[in-house]
Amino acid sequence: MGTIATTAGFYRDLPVLQDFATIADVQTYQPVPDDWYVVITDVVGSTRAIEAGRYKQVNIAGGIAAMAISNALDDMEYPFVFGGDGITILVYSDWTDRVRDVLADTQKMVAEMFELHLRVGLVPVGDVRAAGFDIRVARVEISPYYSQAMIEGEGLDWAEEQIKATRAINPYLVPATHKAKHRADFSGFSCRWEDVKSPRGETLALIVKPQSTEVDRARATIQSVLQVIEDHLGDDYHPLREDKLKPTLRANYLNNEIGVTSHRSSSVRRVLTRIRVYAEVSVLKLVLKLGLKTNIRVNGYELDKLPAENVRSADFRKFDNTLKMIVACTPSQREGLVAQFEQMYRAGQVFYGVHVSDRALTTCMMHEGSAREVHFVDAAGGGYALAAKQLKAQLRRARGG
Repeated sequence: MGTIATTAGFYRDLPVLQDFATIADVQTYQPVPDDWYVVITDVVGSTRAIEAGRYKQVNIAGGIAAMAISNALDDMEYPFVFGGDGITILVYSDWTDRVRDVLADTQKMVAEMFELHLRVGLVPVGDVRAAGFDIRVARVEISPYYSQAMIEGEGLDWAEEQIKATRAINPYLVPATHKAKHRADFSGFSCRWEDVKSPRGETLALIVKPQSTEVDRARATIQSVLQVIEDHLGDDYHPLREDKLKPTLRANYLNNEIGVTSHRSSSVRRVLTRIRVYAEVSVLKLVLKLGLKTNIRVNGYELDKLPAENVRSADFRKFDNTLKMIVACTPSQREGLVAQFEQMYRAGQVFYGVHVSDRALTTCMMHEGSAREVHFVDAAGGGYALAAKQLKAQLRRARGG
């Protein structure tokens, strides 16, 4: 494969697509430059932690690096895809020293705050291509404040395998001994909303991966999958609704935000952070309860508009060589959908995994300086991580494992 042109502005310069359905279009994706890196975070032992009821902490640990890197780069204009217990990020080579520091410090915070081990690593895209694989990226506009990256190519799977490989010395991992020169800044992370009850009775975490690695066949399969979802669920399966978004004053939720954003701060700073967070949530609850119109802003966003912005900027569907979606459905819709995916699995078309809940949860990332925001959405009780467990079991059987 030829060398792709070097450019720091590669992602920022991509055309912004308006329709999620175009993720299966051959014209949509552009090759990632060779001098970029694949960054992967992954909560080790996430299934056990989720089964112990710690799914919210796993979600935060898996995705919080996106906020820290956003603050380090002073923007949110870089590709990332959240997967429940981890996140995939693409960064330009000149950013890697700072990103490596941020990852190392995030790993330490996760261990100290949540007693979870966050595996973090970086793989050069040049190494991915040298191994015979590719990574391509597109951008789809989700809201005026957020463009979701869509990532295609078996190179992602190869990079993940390198990060997770068990060997005496793994050159792609950020070692626990890494001496970070820069601290991670988690400002903009918030955790202020109750789990969101499904408007249709069930909230389904769905992961679908084409069995074929041939590009055209894989794209055709994804197009078929999107059509199957529309046939069974219609075109309005968003798991969030404005009227179902309720701010929370529950300590087990707010303590996550307070602990993360004031990590390693002085005791006085932590107390002040706690007072500020509880005051802001109390005002937000009052504004929404009374239906007040106000210009009061928190993290740069008007309080009375927060539920609408959360819905608009929710990344409830994404593509990172697997289709990942959190959808609202009825039990009968889910049964029909899963039955059809089972048929496609047995016909050699897809691997798939599902997890059923009755509510969704959100993890919010807001970059005030750039007016960018994203609200990671997962299904409560395990979501993507437990759906992935089913999909991985199908992959092992296909490989004779």
